[in-house]
Amino acid sequence: MILCWSLLSYAEGSALTSVFSKNGRHVPITLTARLDGAVRQQVHSDPEPASSDPREAVRLNDSAKELAAQGKYVESELLYNRALAILEKSRGPNHPDVATVLNGLGVLYANQGKYTEAEPFYRRALAIDEKALGPDNPNLVIIAGALAWALQNLGRIEEAESIYKRCLTIEEKSPEPDQQLHLAKDLNNLASIYDRQHRYAEAEPLYDRALAIEEKTLGPGDHSVATVLTNLAENYSQQSKYEEAELLYRRALAIDEKSLGPDDPGVGGDAEGLAFVLQNLGKFPEAESLFKRASAIYEKKFGLEDITVARNLENLGELYVAEAKYSEAELFYKRALAIDEKVLGPEHQDVGRDVNNLAEDYVEQDEDTKAEPLYRRALTIAEKELGIDSPELTKTLSNLAFIYERQEKYGEAEPLCKRALAIDEKAYGPDNPDVARDLANLGDVYASQKKYAEAELLYKRAQVIGQTAKESGALWITQGQLGLANVYRDQGKLGIAEPLYREVISAREQNHDSDLRMLIEPLDEYAIFLRKTNRTAEATAVEERAKALRAELGTERPNKVR
Repeated sequence: MILCWSLLSYAEGSALTSVFSKNGRHVPITLTARLDGAVRQQVHSDPEPASSDPREAVRLNDSAKELAAQGKYVESELLYNRALAILEKSRGPNHPDVATVLNGLGVLYANQGKYTEAEPFYRRALAIDEKALGPDNPNLVIIAGALAWALQNLGRIEEAESIYKRCLTIEEKSPEPDQQLHLAKDLNNLASIYDRQHRYAEAEPLYDRALAIEEKTLGPGDHSVATVLTNLAENYSQQSKYEEAELLYRRALAIDEKSLGPDDPGVGGDAEGLAFVLQNLGKFPEAESLFKRASAIYEKKFGLEDITVARNLENLGELYVAEAKYSEAELFYKRALAIDEKVLGPEHQDVGRDVNNLAEDYVEQDEDTKAEPLYRRALTIAEKELGIDSPELTKTLSNLAFIYERQEKYGEAEPLCKRALAIDEKAYGPDNPDVARDLANLGDVYASQKKYAEAELLYKRAQVIGQTAKESGALWITQGQLGLANVYRDQGKLGIAEPLYREVISAREQNHDSDLRMLIEPLDEYAIFLRKTNRTAEATAVEERAKALRAELGTERPNKVR
Protein backbone atom coordinates (compact mmCIF):
# COMPACT_ATOMS: atom_id res chain seq x y z
CA MET A 1 0.00 0.00 0.00
CA ILE A 2 1.02 3.62 -0.42
CA LEU A 3 2.07 4.42 3.08
CA CYS A 4 0.90 7.96 3.37
CA TRP A 5 0.30 9.33 6.82
CA SER A 6 -2.33 12.06 6.74
CA LEU A 7 -0.60 15.36 7.36
CA LEU A 8 -2.90 17.90 8.94
CA SER A 9 -2.20 21.16 7.14
CA TYR A 10 -3.19 24.71 8.02
CA ALA A 11 -2.38 25.97 4.56
CA GLU A 12 -5.29 24.86 2.43
CA GLY A 13 -5.56 28.41 1.15
CA SER A 14 -5.79 31.84 2.67
CA ALA A 15 -7.35 35.24 2.34
CA LEU A 16 -5.26 38.36 2.41
CA THR A 17 -3.96 39.26 5.83
CA SER A 18 -5.17 42.81 5.59
CA VAL A 19 -7.22 45.25 3.55
CA PHE A 20 -7.79 48.98 3.84
CA SER A 21 -11.11 50.23 5.12
CA LYS A 22 -12.82 53.27 3.67
CA ASN A 23 -10.95 55.62 6.00
CA GLY A 24 -7.61 54.14 5.00
CA ARG A 25 -6.87 52.42 8.29
CA HIS A 26 -5.05 49.07 8.29
CA VAL A 27 -7.43 46.25 9.27
CA PRO A 28 -5.69 43.02 10.38
CA ILE A 29 -7.16 39.72 9.17
CA THR A 30 -5.96 36.30 10.33
CA LEU A 31 -4.06 34.32 7.74
CA THR A 32 -6.78 31.77 7.14
CA ALA A 33 -9.77 34.02 7.62
CA ARG A 34 -12.07 34.98 4.81
CA LEU A 35 -12.69 38.66 4.27
CA ASP A 36 -15.71 39.75 6.25
CA GLY A 37 -18.93 40.29 4.34
CA ALA A 38 -18.86 44.08 4.43
CA VAL A 39 -15.35 44.35 3.06
CA ARG A 40 -16.01 41.66 0.44
CA GLN A 41 -19.11 43.50 -0.73
CA GLN A 42 -17.11 46.70 -1.01
CA VAL A 43 -14.38 45.02 -3.07
CA HIS A 44 -16.79 43.56 -5.60
CA SER A 45 -19.20 46.49 -5.84
CA ASP A 46 -16.63 49.19 -6.58
CA PRO A 47 -15.73 49.97 -10.18
CA GLU A 48 -12.87 47.95 -11.65
CA PRO A 49 -9.77 49.33 -9.90
CA ALA A 50 -6.50 50.17 -11.56
CA SER A 51 -3.84 47.49 -11.70
CA SER A 52 -2.05 49.03 -8.73
CA ASP A 53 -5.13 48.94 -6.48
CA PRO A 54 -4.75 46.46 -3.60
CA ARG A 55 -8.47 45.69 -3.80
CA GLU A 56 -7.87 44.14 -7.20
CA ALA A 57 -5.27 41.93 -5.58
CA VAL A 58 -7.88 40.84 -3.01
CA ARG A 59 -10.24 39.82 -5.80
CA LEU A 60 -7.51 38.04 -7.73
CA ASN A 61 -6.30 36.22 -4.62
CA ASP A 62 -9.82 34.96 -3.82
CA SER A 63 -10.43 33.91 -7.41
CA ALA A 64 -7.08 32.12 -7.54
CA LYS A 65 -7.96 30.22 -4.40
CA GLU A 66 -11.32 29.16 -5.82
CA LEU A 67 -9.75 28.02 -9.09
CA ALA A 68 -7.15 26.01 -7.18
CA ALA A 69 -9.91 24.27 -5.23
CA GLN A 70 -11.42 23.26 -8.59
CA GLY A 71 -8.10 21.82 -9.75
CA LYS A 72 -7.59 24.61 -12.30
CA TYR A 73 -3.98 25.10 -11.33
CA VAL A 74 -2.70 26.95 -14.41
CA GLU A 75 -5.44 29.58 -14.25
CA SER A 76 -4.99 29.88 -10.48
CA GLU A 77 -1.24 30.44 -10.81
CA LEU A 78 -1.78 33.26 -13.29
CA LEU A 79 -4.13 35.08 -10.92
CA TYR A 80 -1.88 34.59 -7.92
CA ASN A 81 1.05 36.05 -9.85
CA ARG A 82 -1.04 39.05 -10.94
CA ALA A 83 -2.08 39.64 -7.32
CA LEU A 84 1.53 39.33 -6.22
CA ALA A 85 2.73 41.88 -8.78
CA ILE A 86 0.06 44.39 -7.71
CA LEU A 87 0.86 44.03 -4.01
CA GLU A 88 4.63 44.19 -4.45
CA LYS A 89 4.17 47.41 -6.42
CA SER A 90 1.53 49.03 -4.20
CA ARG A 91 2.61 47.91 -0.72
CA GLY A 92 6.19 46.84 -1.12
CA PRO A 93 7.82 43.40 -1.32
CA ASN A 94 7.79 42.81 2.45
CA HIS A 95 4.15 43.57 3.27
CA PRO A 96 2.15 40.84 5.08
CA ASP A 97 -0.36 40.73 2.20
CA VAL A 98 2.51 39.78 -0.11
CA ALA A 99 3.24 36.92 2.29
CA THR A 100 -0.35 35.72 2.00
CA VAL A 101 -0.20 35.51 -1.79
CA LEU A 102 3.20 33.83 -1.59
CA ASN A 103 1.66 31.29 0.78
CA GLY A 104 -1.16 30.73 -1.68
CA LEU A 105 1.36 29.99 -4.42
CA GLY A 106 3.17 27.61 -2.09
CA VAL A 107 -0.07 25.77 -1.38
CA LEU A 108 -0.87 25.67 -5.09
CA TYR A 109 2.41 23.93 -5.90
CA ALA A 110 2.32 21.66 -2.84
CA ASN A 111 -1.16 20.42 -3.74
CA GLN A 112 0.27 19.31 -7.07
CA GLY A 113 3.16 17.52 -5.37
CA LYS A 114 5.59 20.20 -6.60
CA TYR A 115 7.30 20.67 -3.26
CA THR A 116 10.57 21.98 -4.71
CA GLU A 117 8.66 24.85 -6.32
CA ALA A 118 6.56 25.41 -3.18
CA GLU A 119 9.51 25.75 -0.80
CA PRO A 120 10.85 29.20 -1.81
CA PHE A 121 7.37 30.73 -1.67
CA TYR A 122 6.80 29.36 1.84
CA ARG A 123 10.23 30.54 2.99
CA ARG A 124 9.77 34.06 1.68
CA ALA A 125 6.26 34.27 3.18
CA LEU A 126 7.55 33.06 6.54
CA ALA A 127 10.42 35.57 6.56
CA ILE A 128 8.00 38.44 5.87
CA ASP A 129 5.61 37.40 8.63
CA GLU A 130 8.40 36.81 11.14
CA LYS A 131 9.52 40.38 10.62
CA ALA A 132 5.98 41.77 10.76
CA LEU A 133 4.59 39.68 13.62
CA GLY A 134 7.62 38.64 15.66
CA PRO A 135 9.27 35.22 15.91
CA ASP A 136 6.81 33.78 18.47
CA ASN A 137 3.50 34.93 17.02
CA PRO A 138 0.94 32.10 16.86
CA ASN A 139 -0.02 32.98 13.28
CA LEU A 140 3.46 31.90 12.12
CA VAL A 141 2.63 28.25 12.64
CA ILE A 142 0.37 28.27 9.59
CA ILE A 143 3.09 28.97 7.05
CA ALA A 144 5.82 27.31 9.11
CA GLY A 145 3.82 24.11 9.26
CA ALA A 146 3.23 24.22 5.51
CA LEU A 147 6.98 24.67 4.92
CA ALA A 148 7.74 21.72 7.20
CA TRP A 149 5.23 19.62 5.28
CA ALA A 150 6.91 20.46 1.96
CA LEU A 151 10.36 19.67 3.37
CA GLN A 152 9.06 16.40 4.77
CA ASN A 153 7.82 15.40 1.33
CA LEU A 154 11.20 16.33 -0.13
CA GLY A 155 12.86 13.92 2.31
CA ARG A 156 14.55 16.72 4.28
CA ILE A 157 13.48 15.20 7.53
CA GLU A 158 15.74 17.00 9.98
CA GLU A 159 14.71 20.43 8.69
CA ALA A 160 11.03 19.51 8.84
CA GLU A 161 11.37 18.10 12.36
CA SER A 162 13.06 21.29 13.57
CA ILE A 163 10.27 23.47 12.20
CA TYR A 164 7.51 21.31 13.66
CA LYS A 165 9.20 21.49 17.06
CA ARG A 166 9.36 25.27 16.75
CA CYS A 167 5.62 25.31 15.99
CA LEU A 168 4.94 23.16 19.04
CA THR A 169 6.92 25.53 21.27
CA ILE A 170 4.80 28.46 20.10
CA GLU A 171 1.53 26.55 20.42
CA GLU A 172 2.25 25.15 23.89
CA LYS A 173 2.12 28.69 25.29
CA SER A 174 -1.48 29.30 24.29
CA PRO A 175 -4.56 27.77 25.98
CA GLU A 176 -6.87 29.05 23.23
CA PRO A 177 -8.90 26.27 21.54
CA ASP A 178 -7.72 27.26 18.07
CA GLN A 179 -4.09 27.07 19.14
CA GLN A 180 -4.74 23.75 20.84
CA LEU A 181 -6.05 22.41 17.54
CA HIS A 182 -2.93 23.75 15.80
CA LEU A 183 -0.94 21.96 18.50
CA ALA A 184 -2.76 18.71 17.77
CA LYS A 185 -2.04 19.09 14.05
CA ASP A 186 1.67 19.62 14.59
CA LEU A 187 1.87 16.74 17.07
CA ASN A 188 0.33 14.59 14.36
CA ASN A 189 2.73 15.84 11.70
CA LEU A 190 5.82 15.44 13.89
CA ALA A 191 4.69 11.91 14.74
CA SER A 192 4.44 11.15 11.02
CA ILE A 193 8.09 12.18 10.64
CA TYR A 194 9.07 9.79 13.42
CA ASP A 195 7.08 7.07 11.71
CA ARG A 196 9.02 7.59 8.51
CA GLN A 197 12.23 7.23 10.51
CA HIS A 198 10.92 4.05 12.16
CA ARG A 199 10.88 5.87 15.50
CA TYR A 200 7.52 4.35 16.31
CA ALA A 201 7.88 4.45 20.08
CA GLU A 202 8.44 8.22 19.91
CA ALA A 203 5.59 8.76 17.48
CA GLU A 204 2.92 6.85 19.39
CA PRO A 205 2.57 9.21 22.42
CA LEU A 206 2.41 12.20 20.07
CA TYR A 207 -0.52 10.63 18.24
CA ASP A 208 -2.13 9.77 21.58
CA ARG A 209 -1.82 13.36 22.75
CA ALA A 210 -3.13 14.76 19.45
CA LEU A 211 -6.06 12.35 19.66
CA ALA A 212 -6.89 13.42 23.22
CA ILE A 213 -6.84 17.13 22.29
CA GLU A 214 -9.08 16.66 19.26
CA GLU A 215 -11.55 14.37 21.06
CA LYS A 216 -11.86 16.96 23.86
CA THR A 217 -12.06 19.98 21.57
CA LEU A 218 -14.06 18.60 18.66
CA GLY A 219 -15.81 15.56 20.10
CA PRO A 220 -15.13 11.85 19.50
CA GLY A 221 -17.14 11.71 16.28
CA ASP A 222 -15.28 14.43 14.37
CA HIS A 223 -13.50 13.70 11.11
CA SER A 224 -10.23 15.12 12.47
CA VAL A 225 -10.35 12.50 15.22
CA ALA A 226 -10.69 9.84 12.53
CA THR A 227 -7.61 11.23 10.76
CA VAL A 228 -5.43 10.84 13.84
CA LEU A 229 -6.90 7.37 14.43
CA THR A 230 -5.83 6.30 10.95
CA ASN A 231 -2.33 7.66 11.50
CA LEU A 232 -2.01 5.83 14.80
CA ALA A 233 -3.32 2.72 13.05
CA GLU A 234 -0.59 3.12 10.44
CA ASN A 235 1.94 3.44 13.25
CA TYR A 236 0.77 0.10 14.63
CA SER A 237 0.71 -1.41 11.16
CA GLN A 238 4.33 -0.50 10.54
CA GLN A 239 5.19 -2.35 13.73
CA SER A 240 3.24 -5.38 12.45
CA LYS A 241 0.65 -4.81 15.18
CA TYR A 242 -2.10 -5.51 12.70
CA GLU A 243 -4.79 -6.56 15.15
CA GLU A 244 -4.49 -3.25 17.03
CA ALA A 245 -4.39 -1.34 13.76
CA GLU A 246 -7.52 -3.08 12.52
CA LEU A 247 -9.53 -1.87 15.53
CA LEU A 248 -8.46 1.75 14.98
CA TYR A 249 -9.18 1.67 11.25
CA ARG A 250 -12.64 0.22 11.86
CA ARG A 251 -13.36 2.98 14.38
CA ALA A 252 -12.13 5.66 11.96
CA LEU A 253 -14.22 4.18 9.15
CA ALA A 254 -17.35 4.24 11.33
CA ILE A 255 -16.74 7.89 12.30
CA ASP A 256 -16.22 9.01 8.72
CA GLU A 257 -19.17 7.06 7.33
CA LYS A 258 -21.37 8.97 9.80
CA SER A 259 -19.67 12.38 9.66
CA LEU A 260 -18.83 12.49 5.94
CA GLY A 261 -21.30 10.06 4.38
CA PRO A 262 -20.68 6.58 2.94
CA ASP A 263 -19.57 7.83 -0.47
CA ASP A 264 -17.08 10.46 0.66
CA PRO A 265 -13.45 10.06 -0.50
CA GLY A 266 -12.38 10.16 3.17
CA VAL A 267 -14.33 6.95 3.67
CA GLY A 268 -12.48 5.53 0.69
CA GLY A 269 -9.18 6.33 2.39
CA ASP A 270 -10.28 4.59 5.57
CA ALA A 271 -11.37 1.57 3.54
CA GLU A 272 -7.95 1.45 1.88
CA GLY A 273 -6.13 1.58 5.22
CA LEU A 274 -8.28 -1.17 6.67
CA ALA A 275 -7.82 -3.22 3.51
CA PHE A 276 -4.04 -2.96 3.81
CA VAL A 277 -4.17 -4.25 7.40
CA LEU A 278 -6.48 -7.11 6.43
CA GLN A 279 -4.14 -7.95 3.56
CA ASN A 280 -1.33 -8.31 6.06
CA LEU A 281 -3.52 -10.49 8.26
CA GLY A 282 -4.10 -12.79 5.30
CA LYS A 283 -7.77 -11.78 4.97
CA PHE A 284 -7.50 -11.28 1.23
CA PRO A 285 -11.19 -11.47 0.20
CA GLU A 286 -12.28 -8.73 2.62
CA ALA A 287 -9.22 -6.66 1.72
CA GLU A 288 -10.04 -6.91 -1.98
CA SER A 289 -13.66 -5.94 -1.31
CA LEU A 290 -12.57 -2.83 0.61
CA PHE A 291 -10.05 -1.78 -2.04
CA LYS A 292 -12.78 -2.13 -4.67
CA ARG A 293 -15.19 -0.14 -2.52
CA ALA A 294 -12.60 2.63 -2.37
CA SER A 295 -12.21 2.46 -6.15
CA ALA A 296 -15.94 2.85 -6.67
CA ILE A 297 -16.01 5.89 -4.36
CA TYR A 298 -13.07 7.55 -6.09
CA GLU A 299 -14.26 6.84 -9.61
CA LYS A 300 -17.72 8.23 -8.83
CA LYS A 301 -16.28 11.35 -7.22
CA PHE A 302 -13.27 12.08 -9.43
CA GLY A 303 -13.77 10.11 -12.65
CA LEU A 304 -11.77 7.25 -14.12
CA GLU A 305 -8.59 9.24 -14.76
CA ASP A 306 -7.80 10.79 -11.40
CA ILE A 307 -4.62 10.35 -9.38
CA THR A 308 -6.61 9.12 -6.36
CA VAL A 309 -8.00 6.35 -8.53
CA ALA A 310 -4.46 5.58 -9.65
CA ARG A 311 -3.25 5.22 -6.04
CA ASN A 312 -5.98 2.72 -5.28
CA LEU A 313 -5.20 0.76 -8.44
CA GLU A 314 -1.63 0.60 -7.21
CA ASN A 315 -2.79 -0.78 -3.88
CA LEU A 316 -4.88 -3.42 -5.63
CA GLY A 317 -1.77 -4.35 -7.60
CA GLU A 318 0.15 -4.84 -4.36
CA LEU A 319 -2.65 -7.04 -3.01
CA TYR A 320 -2.38 -9.28 -6.05
CA VAL A 321 1.40 -9.40 -5.67
CA ALA A 322 0.93 -10.58 -2.08
CA GLU A 323 -1.26 -13.36 -3.48
CA ALA A 324 1.38 -14.10 -6.15
CA LYS A 325 -1.10 -13.09 -8.87
CA TYR A 326 1.53 -11.24 -10.83
CA SER A 327 -0.29 -11.00 -14.17
CA GLU A 328 -3.32 -9.40 -12.50
CA ALA A 329 -1.03 -7.04 -10.58
CA GLU A 330 0.69 -6.00 -13.81
CA LEU A 331 -2.63 -4.87 -15.30
CA PHE A 332 -3.43 -2.65 -12.32
CA TYR A 333 0.08 -1.19 -12.21
CA LYS A 334 -0.11 -0.34 -15.90
CA ARG A 335 -3.50 1.36 -15.45
CA ALA A 336 -2.15 3.43 -12.56
CA LEU A 337 0.89 4.40 -14.64
CA ALA A 338 -1.23 5.44 -17.62
CA ILE A 339 -3.41 7.69 -15.45
CA ASP A 340 -0.49 9.36 -13.72
CA GLU A 341 1.42 9.95 -16.95
CA LYS A 342 -1.64 11.60 -18.48
CA VAL A 343 -2.62 13.69 -15.47
CA LEU A 344 0.76 14.52 -13.93
CA GLY A 345 3.18 14.19 -16.82
CA PRO A 346 5.85 11.58 -17.56
CA GLU A 347 8.43 12.88 -15.07
CA HIS A 348 6.30 13.31 -11.94
CA GLN A 349 7.43 11.49 -8.80
CA ASP A 350 4.17 9.52 -8.65
CA VAL A 351 4.93 8.24 -12.14
CA GLY A 352 8.32 7.19 -10.84
CA ARG A 353 6.65 5.16 -8.09
CA ASP A 354 4.32 3.52 -10.62
CA VAL A 355 7.28 2.60 -12.80
CA ASN A 356 9.13 1.18 -9.79
CA ASN A 357 6.13 -0.98 -8.83
CA LEU A 358 5.79 -2.32 -12.36
CA ALA A 359 9.49 -3.13 -12.38
CA GLU A 360 9.14 -5.07 -9.11
CA ASP A 361 6.29 -7.07 -10.61
CA TYR A 362 8.48 -7.98 -13.59
CA VAL A 363 11.24 -9.10 -11.23
CA GLU A 364 8.76 -11.44 -9.54
CA GLN A 365 8.01 -12.88 -12.99
CA ASP A 366 11.76 -13.31 -13.75
CA GLU A 367 11.61 -10.64 -16.44
CA ASP A 368 14.70 -8.69 -15.42
CA THR A 369 15.21 -7.30 -18.93
CA LYS A 370 11.87 -5.50 -18.64
CA ALA A 371 12.51 -4.43 -15.05
CA GLU A 372 15.95 -2.85 -15.44
CA PRO A 373 15.03 0.07 -17.74
CA LEU A 374 11.99 0.78 -15.60
CA TYR A 375 14.10 0.99 -12.46
CA ARG A 376 16.49 3.33 -14.22
CA ARG A 377 13.60 5.52 -15.34
CA ALA A 378 12.20 5.57 -11.79
CA LEU A 379 15.62 6.57 -10.45
CA THR A 380 16.01 9.40 -12.97
CA ILE A 381 12.57 10.78 -12.11
CA ALA A 382 13.21 10.61 -8.37
CA GLU A 383 16.61 12.31 -8.69
CA LYS A 384 15.08 15.15 -10.68
CA GLU A 385 11.97 15.60 -8.54
CA LEU A 386 13.35 14.94 -5.07
CA GLY A 387 17.10 15.52 -5.35
CA ILE A 388 20.03 13.14 -5.50
CA ASP A 389 20.20 12.70 -1.71
CA SER A 390 16.53 12.01 -1.01
CA PRO A 391 15.89 8.82 1.01
CA GLU A 392 13.00 8.17 -1.38
CA LEU A 393 15.65 7.00 -3.87
CA THR A 394 17.01 4.16 -1.76
CA LYS A 395 14.37 1.55 -2.53
CA THR A 396 14.89 1.92 -6.26
CA LEU A 397 18.67 1.88 -5.83
CA SER A 398 18.41 -1.34 -3.82
CA ASN A 399 16.05 -2.96 -6.30
CA LEU A 400 18.29 -2.13 -9.24
CA ALA A 401 21.30 -3.46 -7.31
CA PHE A 402 19.38 -6.69 -6.64
CA ILE A 403 18.92 -7.25 -10.37
CA TYR A 404 22.62 -6.72 -11.03
CA GLU A 405 23.57 -9.00 -8.14
CA ARG A 406 21.33 -11.73 -9.52
CA GLN A 407 23.00 -11.27 -12.93
CA GLU A 408 26.42 -11.41 -11.20
CA LYS A 409 27.15 -7.83 -12.28
CA TYR A 410 28.71 -7.04 -8.93
CA GLY A 411 30.65 -4.04 -10.17
CA GLU A 412 27.35 -2.34 -10.99
CA ALA A 413 25.48 -3.56 -7.90
CA GLU A 414 28.07 -2.46 -5.32
CA PRO A 415 28.06 1.33 -5.96
CA LEU A 416 24.26 1.38 -5.95
CA CYS A 417 24.19 -0.31 -2.52
CA LYS A 418 26.84 2.04 -1.19
CA ARG A 419 24.92 5.05 -2.44
CA ALA A 420 21.69 3.85 -0.78
CA LEU A 421 23.59 3.33 2.48
CA ALA A 422 25.14 6.81 2.37
CA ILE A 423 21.77 8.46 1.69
CA ASP A 424 20.00 6.71 4.57
CA GLU A 425 22.85 7.31 7.01
CA LYS A 426 22.75 11.01 6.19
CA ALA A 427 18.96 11.22 6.40
CA TYR A 428 18.28 9.03 9.42
CA GLY A 429 21.53 8.51 11.29
CA PRO A 430 23.72 5.39 11.60
CA ASP A 431 21.38 3.31 13.77
CA ASN A 432 18.18 3.38 11.74
CA PRO A 433 16.52 0.16 10.51
CA ASP A 434 16.68 1.43 6.92
CA VAL A 435 20.43 1.62 7.37
CA ALA A 436 20.39 -2.00 8.60
CA ARG A 437 18.62 -3.02 5.40
CA ASP A 438 21.21 -1.17 3.29
CA LEU A 439 24.08 -2.78 5.19
CA ALA A 440 22.61 -6.24 4.65
CA ASN A 441 22.06 -5.56 0.94
CA LEU A 442 25.68 -4.50 0.53
CA GLY A 443 26.72 -7.54 2.57
CA ASP A 444 24.82 -9.75 0.12
CA VAL A 445 26.82 -8.32 -2.78
CA TYR A 446 30.11 -9.03 -0.98
CA ALA A 447 29.00 -12.51 0.11
CA SER A 448 28.04 -13.39 -3.46
CA GLN A 449 31.63 -12.63 -4.42
CA LYS A 450 32.93 -14.70 -1.46
CA LYS A 451 34.29 -11.55 0.18
CA TYR A 452 33.30 -12.97 3.53
CA ALA A 453 35.31 -10.68 5.80
CA GLU A 454 33.74 -7.54 4.31
CA ALA A 455 30.28 -9.12 4.33
CA GLU A 456 30.59 -10.27 7.95
CA LEU A 457 31.34 -6.76 9.20
CA LEU A 458 28.31 -5.35 7.42
CA TYR A 459 25.97 -8.12 8.59
CA LYS A 460 27.12 -7.75 12.19
CA ARG A 461 26.45 -4.03 12.14
CA ALA A 462 23.00 -4.64 10.64
CA GLN A 463 22.33 -7.26 13.31
CA VAL A 464 23.19 -4.84 16.12
CA ILE A 465 20.88 -2.18 14.68
CA GLY A 466 18.08 -4.71 14.37
CA GLN A 467 18.45 -5.96 17.92
CA THR A 468 18.19 -2.42 19.31
CA ALA A 469 15.20 -1.46 17.12
CA LYS A 470 12.84 -4.35 17.70
CA GLU A 471 9.76 -2.19 17.34
CA SER A 472 10.44 -1.89 13.63
CA GLY A 473 9.47 -5.48 12.84
CA ALA A 474 11.02 -8.93 12.71
CA LEU A 475 11.92 -8.75 9.03
CA TRP A 476 14.21 -5.78 9.59
CA ILE A 477 15.76 -7.42 12.62
CA THR A 478 16.65 -10.69 10.88
CA GLN A 479 17.91 -9.64 7.46
CA GLY A 480 21.51 -9.09 8.59
CA GLN A 481 21.29 -12.11 10.87
CA LEU A 482 20.38 -14.39 7.97
CA GLY A 483 23.26 -13.07 5.88
CA LEU A 484 25.62 -13.65 8.78
CA ALA A 485 24.43 -17.23 9.15
CA ASN A 486 25.06 -17.85 5.46
CA VAL A 487 28.57 -16.40 5.67
CA TYR A 488 29.43 -18.62 8.64
CA ARG A 489 27.97 -21.68 6.89
CA ASP A 490 29.91 -21.06 3.69
CA GLN A 491 33.14 -20.69 5.68
CA GLY A 492 32.52 -23.93 7.56
CA LYS A 493 31.73 -22.23 10.89
CA LEU A 494 28.73 -24.48 11.33
CA GLY A 495 28.37 -24.32 15.09
CA ILE A 496 27.96 -20.54 14.96
CA ALA A 497 25.62 -20.58 11.97
CA GLU A 498 22.89 -22.95 13.18
CA PRO A 499 21.49 -20.92 16.12
CA LEU A 500 21.32 -17.90 13.83
CA TYR A 501 19.20 -19.82 11.32
CA ARG A 502 16.86 -20.98 14.06
CA GLU A 503 16.49 -17.44 15.43
CA VAL A 504 15.68 -16.04 11.99
CA ILE A 505 13.08 -18.70 11.25
CA SER A 506 11.47 -18.28 14.66
CA ALA A 507 11.35 -14.48 14.34
CA ARG A 508 9.75 -14.63 10.92
CA GLU A 509 7.25 -17.23 12.06
CA GLN A 510 6.18 -14.94 14.88
CA ASN A 511 5.93 -11.90 12.65
CA HIS A 512 2.29 -11.21 11.79
CA ASP A 513 3.07 -10.14 8.25
CA SER A 514 1.06 -12.38 5.96
CA ASP A 515 3.74 -12.45 3.25
CA LEU A 516 4.90 -15.97 3.99
CA ARG A 517 7.41 -15.76 1.16
CA MET A 518 9.69 -14.10 3.70
CA LEU A 519 9.89 -17.44 5.47
CA ILE A 520 10.90 -19.41 2.38
CA GLU A 521 14.38 -17.89 2.06
CA PRO A 522 15.65 -18.82 5.57
CA LEU A 523 14.11 -22.30 5.18
CA ASP A 524 15.99 -22.80 1.90
CA GLU A 525 19.25 -21.60 3.41
CA TYR A 526 18.82 -23.71 6.54
CA ALA A 527 18.14 -26.79 4.41
CA ILE A 528 21.47 -26.23 2.63
CA PHE A 529 23.13 -26.00 6.04
CA LEU A 530 21.53 -29.27 7.18
CA ARG A 531 22.66 -31.13 4.09
CA LYS A 532 26.15 -29.75 4.56
CA THR A 533 26.15 -31.32 8.04
CA ASN A 534 24.78 -34.63 6.64
CA ARG A 535 21.45 -34.30 8.50
CA THR A 536 19.50 -35.55 5.53
CA ALA A 537 16.18 -36.31 7.21
CA GLU A 538 16.01 -32.89 8.84
CA ALA A 539 16.98 -31.20 5.58
CA THR A 540 14.25 -33.05 3.73
CA ALA A 541 11.63 -31.96 6.28
CA VAL A 542 12.67 -28.32 5.97
CA GLU A 543 12.67 -28.55 2.17
CA GLU A 544 9.19 -30.04 2.21
CA ARG A 545 7.96 -27.18 4.37
CA ALA A 546 9.41 -24.62 1.96
CA LYS A 547 7.87 -26.55 -0.95
CA ALA A 548 4.46 -26.51 0.73
CA LEU A 549 4.69 -22.74 1.23
CA ARG A 550 5.55 -22.26 -2.44
CA ALA A 551 2.58 -24.36 -3.47
CA GLU A 552 0.28 -22.43 -1.12
CA LEU A 553 1.50 -19.07 -2.41
CA GLY A 554 1.81 -20.07 -6.05
CA THR A 555 5.35 -18.79 -6.34
CA GLU A 556 8.75 -20.32 -6.86
CA ARG A 557 10.85 -17.50 -5.47
CA PRO A 558 11.21 -16.35 -1.87
CA ASN A 559 10.63 -12.69 -1.22
CA LYS A 560 13.86 -11.04 -0.12
CA VAL A 561 13.84 -8.01 2.16
CA ARG A 562 15.16 -5.18 -0.04
